[in-house]
Amino acid sequence: MRTLSRNVEECKPLGGGGAHGVPSDGSEPTAQDMLRQAMSTRQLQSKYEEVFGVPTKVHNKDWILSKISERVTLEFPASNPPVGTDG
Repeated sequence: MRTLSRNVEECKPLGGGGAHGVPSDGSEPTAQDMLRQAMSTRQLQSKYEEVFGVPTKVHNKDWILSKISERVTLEFPASNPPVGTDG
């Protein structure tokens, strides 16, 4: 039997967490929700390779999107101002 050690945060879905990228709380879908619906797994894998420079064999759209999102946040912190700041 194989055991996997994985960060719990990596397992959480992005956005509203509803089925098929639709937020379960009835709010507007986020950009990540729309990307999850619009892009195939193969396209997301290609985008991951473009961002990180290495391919991924992962087929989980949420995981790929979260990793790309983390990378963009690290590379461009000014594009995500702190919450509660007027600007």
